Amino acid sequence: MPIPYRFDPLGANNATLKNSATPGVCGCFTYLSTGRCNRSAMVMRGVYLYRNMAASMVVSSGGNAIETEINSGCRMLVYDGGSASGVAVNSNGSVYIHSGGSASGVAVNSNGVFYISNGAQITDVTLRRSGYLSALSGAKLGNLTISSAGYMNVYNGVSAMGVRMLPYCGMYVGNGGEAGQVDVASGASVFLGYGAKASNVVLSSGAYMYVSSGAQALAVTSAAGAVLGFVIQGGDTQTKLTITGEDGDFYMSNGTGCGFCLASGGIYVSYGGLALSTTVNYSGVMYLYFGAKASATVLNSRGGMYVYASGRALYTTVHYGASVTLDDGGIAEHTTIGSGAYISVADYSTALHTVIGSNAYMYVTNGAQATSTVLQQQATLSARQGCNVEHTTIGSGGNMVVSYFTTAKHTTIGSGGNMVVSSATAVQVDVASGASVFLGYGAKASNVVLSSGAYMYVSSGAQALAVASAAGAVVSSAGGAIIEYVE
Repeated sequence: MPIPYRFDPLGANNATLKNSATPGVCGCFTYLSTGRCNRSAMVMRGVYLYRNMAASMVVSSGGNAIETEINSGCRMLVYDGGSASGVAVNSNGSVYIHSGGSASGVAVNSNGVFYISNGAQITDVTLRRSGYLSALSGAKLGNLTISSAGYMNVYNGVSAMGVRMLPYCGMYVGNGGEAGQVDVASGASVFLGYGAKASNVVLSSGAYMYVSSGAQALAVTSAAGAVLGFVIQGGDTQTKLTITGEDGDFYMSNGTGCGFCLASGGIYVSYGGLALSTTVNYSGVMYLYFGAKASATVLNSRGGMYVYASGRALYTTVHYGASVTLDDGGIAEHTTIGSGAYISVADYSTALHTVIGSNAYMYVTNGAQATSTVLQQQATLSARQGCNVEHTTIGSGGNMVVSYFTTAKHTTIGSGGNMVVSSATAVQVDVASGASVFLGYGAKASNVVLSSGAYMYVSSGAQALAVASAAGAVVSSAGGAIIEYVE
């Protein structure tokens, strides 16, 4: 029988021994940095891989490596039928688990790398600070812990079940990948790409999850303060999302999302998508564009909504500290702006049937349009740069400023209300007792009706035409002003 000795560790002439390690067939092998095999056995325990000693290990069918430590520049390869347990991968060390191989009790330490190929099975893996794990087609992973700054990629055909994510780590699930029973701590992040699936996900306060179009996240439990981002797109039959939170349940399917409460992060609704009964809190933001719609949205303090490119927001309620921005053709209808909130309407966007509450603001600029607006006590509307403002009602203490080539039509100013027109046009202005109109340089107002007790001032270079002034109304002007009364 060939007997191994120091110059021929595999046996004389590399002969194959029955039930012994055979290169490329079975067993465990360690190699020097020169590529020469220096040790072989069916089972190896406590191997320490170091560049100046044994630099690599190969585990083939039937081989079992126990308590192996892989250091900088060293690597372990586990092939079909091979297994490894109690593996520690240190900085710049690497482990490759190939199809049919298995590993358990793996610790991937700082800057260690762990690759899992198709068909491999891995359990009880801990990714420590800056450790990296990448799993490819057909791999199965179970009971994983990702520590601070650790990161894991899950790709096509990979299943990762029982994932515990500690603060400030990350996980990406790509097309065809699946993750289940995932606990996400504060500061940790989960990204689901197109075609990815995640289920039974628990998001702690401060955790983050983003769901791409075409991904599915089911049975998600979200704590107050968790951050979510996702896209609602019309005609999308692939993206699905079900969330249970402290403020109720949310679902998204077939391009429609209903009942979501967003603490922070973003909701993106596009291409005919529909968001119903959404609540946006804190620093959360909703985006509508390309024909998307949102109805019955509530924006609370620091919540925001952006409506672009034919997006449409219906029956939106905006509370203190929140805001709505319409840009590039966005549309808002039946919007209520509460005290301390504001709405901005810019770049040919349109606001219809808007109520501006006490100490709230509305800004209309650059060709935008505001129709049927009500300014309540101490509310302010500013319109400038070629806008159209029609059918505006100004309440007590309300202020409306129209400037720079803007046109205001059919304005009603209640007692205590105020309107300022400068380098702009006002048509059909009704001014109640106790209300006032100021026409600055370059202003032109026509069909002005002044009730008894109303006040109008016309500056030099301004025009007030077709003025109907009741007894008791007060009109004053500067030199160079033009005033024409109705006979």
